[in-house]
Amino acid sequence: MSNVAWVFVALKDLSKFSEFNEVYSRYFKESPPARITVEVSNLPSGALVEISVIAVKD
Repeated sequence: MSNVAWVFVALKDLSKFSEFNEVYSRYFKESPPARITVEVSNLPSGALVEISVIAVKD
């Protein structure tokens, strides 16, 4: 996770951002990567969240 430089998060319900952020912060405790979070009307297979990352090689 320390190699992750950028994260894109699609949430089906942005009112759940605080709950998402609580879980997210468990994985990125120090120096969290740049992040974009948006609300979307629908995700595949009824998912509530979709996350894409870009990581860099050391």
